[in-house]
This record gives sequence, C-alpha cells and structure tokens, in this order.
Amino acid sequence: MFPPGFPMNHLALSVFDVDNAYARALTAGGMPCDLPVPNEEWDGTPLDVVRSGAWPEPMRMAFLQGPSGELIELYQASTNN
Repeated sequence: MFPPGFPMNHLALSVFDVDNAYARALTAGGMPCDLPVPNEEWDGTPLDVVRSGAWPEPMRMAFLQGPSGELIELYQASTNN
C-alpha cells in the first residue's frame, strides 16, 4: 500500500548506477514493489525514461520498498552506464 499523495511521498536518492544500487538495496532487505502506471503495471525494476517538461531529461530509475515499508526511488541522472 502506498502513502497518500503517491508518487510524491517517497525518498528519492540520486545514485551513480541504478542497477547496482537496486540489486544492493534488495540484498540489504528492500522489497520489489508494483507501481501504478497508466495502462500498465511496473514492478519498480530499473527502467530508462525521459522526464517531460521544459527540458526533457533522460534518466534511469527504480522503485522499491525499504525494510520499514517506505517507498524509495533510485535515480540516475544519465542513461549512460
């Protein structure tokens, strides 16, 4: 269950390598989580996206639940791995 105001109520962490950070977070006790995405479901695993806006920004991101149920976003500013 997600907190009221999702997706705004979460902890976002900028990381150098989303895939590595995601794997390490799962090993440390984080849990995969399903996220509501329009017209589909996403399990929170690392994904390349382009954030829209005045300056479109390519990024790689992942979501997981921490050991206390908190929602955590891992964010990599560039899609260059």
